[in-house]
Amino acid sequence: RVILAIDIGSSSVRCSAYSRHNNDDTDAVHVSSMIASTQKQLRGVEPSTGQILVSKIQTQVDTCVDDVLNQLQRGALDDDTSSSFEIVSIGISTFVMNLIGLDNDNNVVTTLSYACNTPSVAAESRALLHYQSCDDDVDDDDKKKRVDYEALRQRTGCYSYHSSYALPQLRCYYRDQPTTTPSVRRWTTIASLILSSWIDDDNNKACTGKEEAERMLNTISYSEASWTGMLNFRTGTWDEELISQYLPEDARCHLPTICKDNVLTTGMAPMIRQWPQMARAILLAGVGDGVCANVGSKCTSSNRIAVTIGTSAASRIILPIEIGDETFHVPKGLWCYRIDGKRVLLGGALTDGGSVVEWARALLNLKEDRDFETCLSQIHEQIVSDPYHCNDSCSVTTVPFLSGERSIGWRDGAKGCVHGLTRDVTSVDFMRSCLEGLMLRLAAVLKILVLYATQNGGGDDEDDIFILVSGTALERNETLRKMLANFCLGSKIVVDMEGARESTSRGIALLATAAQWTDKSSSLQSYFWPNEEEIIISKEDYTALTAETESALKQMEKGQNDLIESVCVLW
Repeated sequence: RVILAIDIGSSSVRCSAYSRHNNDDTDAVHVSSMIASTQKQLRGVEPSTGQILVSKIQTQVDTCVDDVLNQLQRGALDDDTSSSFEIVSIGISTFVMNLIGLDNDNNVVTTLSYACNTPSVAAESRALLHYQSCDDDVDDDDKKKRVDYEALRQRTGCYSYHSSYALPQLRCYYRDQPTTTPSVRRWTTIASLILSSWIDDDNNKACTGKEEAERMLNTISYSEASWTGMLNFRTGTWDEELISQYLPEDARCHLPTICKDNVLTTGMAPMIRQWPQMARAILLAGVGDGVCANVGSKCTSSNRIAVTIGTSAASRIILPIEIGDETFHVPKGLWCYRIDGKRVLLGGALTDGGSVVEWARALLNLKEDRDFETCLSQIHEQIVSDPYHCNDSCSVTTVPFLSGERSIGWRDGAKGCVHGLTRDVTSVDFMRSCLEGLMLRLAAVLKILVLYATQNGGGDDEDDIFILVSGTALERNETLRKMLANFCLGSKIVVDMEGARESTSRGIALLATAAQWTDKSSSLQSYFWPNEEEIIISKEDYTALTAETESALKQMEKGQNDLIESVCVLW
């Protein structure tokens, strides 16, 4: 019995297979290690415009599924048990936010995504923030309407007016594209679109395949809806006050239905035409990649904070906040997205993570790995001897907002800047300032999360909090990990040795199993990790909190924050 986990990122697609088995003694369900996997590189999202390259993603997903099923078939034949495996469920993780506008024939008309940073959307975001409108035909009375944005943030869990969310993008689209907006008859997500495309029109006994595909297209998960910035995470429904006041009727009436249990199909009738092994599989609605990364890297309790640096960067914890809870307060600067009826994901994200490193590497012409490693080695020597520039007369401060700012300031139109350049600054100094700029912004998010976790049951003090890191940039770059430890004083920095892509895929498999499990009240961890010693992760970094280190760090934090405040008026 096999679970298929499909991970759709902005730069690659991965399909993995996991074996699922039951423990007869405890009636528990467990997910084994990965038994087959394949990955394809692609650019799925255009930078700046945020356009989703739907057909390319669909093609690569189908190719990856083919590859994994062939691997499983070869493995079964090698064991002389050619009919010994069956795909019992299929889960998909995707980059979020993503929305796809379809016409009556389900052709793609337009796409929206988290990566959009166009001038028009940024302007609309700023207009929303200042209680104004970019619409010329809105009367003065409407322009004077004020929204309590803090109350809105406490309902949706995020800064809904920011350009990375759906609201300003939808408003711009319906205002600026009058010739194509009438063609959009439904909004869906990349996960629902892909799954529905697999349905056999003639082979579903419960209802016609066409009806089933249509239903799936019109359905998305709590996670996908929450990441649009328009879900009231306390009620689990679209935020009526937000969409009724700010979205045109044509947009409101075509929003998808929200799937309460994340199960799109029951798997009771053969439906998938392309792959017989998946004919009776249960199909799960798409889930945000951040949720899957947390679950897959064992960060399902409030004392375990997951940090991932890929192209972007994020820090997150899972909290047991049920629908209907009105007492939970979303900390300023962070977001809160609903996972299911009983859990939320609290955290913050940076649009530019590993992309900052790659940008600086290209700018400094460090194309050869040998040159780049030499540069990192010199930086590492510097931060070991002088981590906070206490004895450094050549200190450069960088604000790494290459694609705008999300956490924690949420300023649209933000630009990167560098301060402190002199003739004495070297390529090593500049690269170090870029790495430090990135890690200081990430540490600003972590500081809020650690404080929240400490004050709300994550542990008696910061010593009980683990920061578990994954992602290519952190796995390969010891210098980045050391910087993170230096900037998160007193916290344990632990590396997930199985890797970020592995943890995300594993999280999909675990969530797919949990979605079918009857007892939803238990913690996710209780289902999947019966032995605590099995999940201990190696490579721990720790920088002691002393008066001297704390004072030096505060000076660095102040330097970057002062620089941001000085230049933000130019944005």
